[in-house]
Amino acid sequence: MERLFELIEPTKPIIDFYNKLWKGEEVKSTKVKLFDNLDEVDIFELISKEEFEKYHINEETIKKAKESNKTGIFLKSINNAYSTRINADSGIFEDKFITFEELEAMADENKIDEFIVEKCRQKTGRNEYSFATKVFSFMKPDTYPILDSISVTLLNQYYAEYCNSTEKNRKKNWGDYKQYVNDYRMILKKLELEVSFKEFDVFIWTYGTALSRYWAKIGVLKFESVQYRSNK
Repeated sequence: MERLFELIEPTKPIIDFYNKLWKGEEVKSTKVKLFDNLDEVDIFELISKEEFEKYHINEETIKKAKESNKTGIFLKSINNAYSTRINADSGIFEDKFITFEELEAMADENKIDEFIVEKCRQKTGRNEYSFATKVFSFMKPDTYPILDSISVTLLNQYYAEYCNSTEKNRKKNWGDYKQYVNDYRMILKKLELEVSFKEFDVFIWTYGTALSRYWAKIGVLKFESVQYRSNK
């Protein structure tokens, strides 16, 4: 079956557009393409201006919580902002769960797997993989890209298109976070993008969210179920 929808190629201007909205900055126009072969849409019809403002406020709240050096406040602010659904009574949001110095050391020493297994799983019985990547991303944004359902779905498509791969299910390897980071870097390299992990994370999340809502408006539950074709 022919693929009908061409995902946009991430370019620096497009990434800057989404990051400006995320930061609450003005843009010349809110019209943007979701697909290269279809007309522009108004991004505020899919993600409201108020939602973008909330994203910015949440970001600032997390940064202030980090500056407090109190892990309970810091971890809770991430959970609230990203709706990672960790129960308040799990014990993760208590300062004694992990000290800020211990968390810094884990981030410095690339011990995200230990944080997942030895810390989070002990409290919730689950790996809390996505939550962990968000925590470590705020600790060292240039080292740890965020992994969640949106990034996995969209990056899987981009990997197939831009990394000369016939592999349509690359995401099956991303239970290994180191592999995810390597593939994330590879996508940026192939796209010849000089942007930070944080900037690309913001683009992936906002663009992916816009896609999900676009499809939901016409009755498609998941954007990964739609047929695409390469725009190369």
